[in-house]
Amino acid sequence: MDLSIYLEPRKFRQPYTERTQMVGVSSVLWTMLSGPFYFWKKGARIEALILAMTCVPALFADAQHSLVDPNLLTDFASLAWVAAAALAPLLLMHRYRAQGWVEISTALKTRAMNLRGS
Repeated sequence: MDLSIYLEPRKFRQPYTERTQMVGVSSVLWTMLSGPFYFWKKGARIEALILAMTCVPALFADAQHSLVDPNLLTDFASLAWVAAAALAPLLLMHRYRAQGWVEISTALKTRAMNLRGS
């Protein structure tokens, strides 16, 4: 696995609207703080819904009526939240590429390296 996504931020541009988004280690922090709201704001709607649906049952589980132990649900929701935060840069990069966004920071670096090599 390439850890460069955590070490240097990457910039993506939507080809039609020219909107840009940054993905990097700050994505981990913001996902840890705001979870599905951060994914929703960044345009990763599926990831936001999956994380929200994973965490919601723990909020409404009570010991008397729940088929599953509420502590187990809370532990699972916490684990899902931390995993989503740790994988946030990779999930966002994948989502942007799937939506047809272009990675411009890497393209600029490749062009600069090619110009130096010529």
